[in-house]
Amino acid sequence: MGRLHVLQHIERCLKDWPSLSVDITFSDRLVDLIDEGFDLAMRIGPPKEDSRLLTRTVAYQQMITCASPKYLAEHPQPQTPDDLSEHQCLHFVSGGRLLPWNFRVNDRSLSVTHGGRLQMDSAESLHQSAVAGLGIATLPSYVINDDLRSGKLVQLLAEYAEAAEPIRVIYPSKRHLSPKIRLFIDKLVEAWSPCPPWEQHSDR
Repeated sequence: MGRLHVLQHIERCLKDWPSLSVDITFSDRLVDLIDEGFDLAMRIGPPKEDSRLLTRTVAYQQMITCASPKYLAEHPQPQTPDDLSEHQCLHFVSGGRLLPWNFRVNDRSLSVTHGGRLQMDSAESLHQSAVAGLGIATLPSYVINDDLRSGKLVQLLAEYAEAAEPIRVIYPSKRHLSPKIRLFIDKLVEAWSPCPPWEQHSDR
């Protein structure tokens, strides 16, 4: 999300505010904002209890199971999460383990892990592999929405999808919030309202 969408907002801020300097870290690591001296961070999912931090929801994203028309022309389309065991599943790897795909079945959460021939620790690479027809992937809406609209990817198992997750700005509560940080957050909310860029139709 950072490279695809937040960086565009930062670039606009740098143009608008010539005196602004930004030090950006792109990482999936859960940083300690206070101990490591960060002004703010972007996180996805429900907030964790931490009285030292404040949070503001700026958008929502959904994990979407998908495959390319090429893959679906060569394999039967899965009708339920259980059918994924018969497919090449492209999983994201974190900390040496496959991250499960979560579905909603009969109002209960179901986690599925079916390792295929290809796993990796890059959502961008998983995206490219799914478009190339190498298997089924579950990827964030902010990564693949353009390809869903263009037909490069097809959503699967939509009726089993989990609810959308909040995308939040996190910042320390005890640190004085500088006017530039406050304005950065306000401008991000404004830019992503009424819907974030990946939900907006584009003629690109």
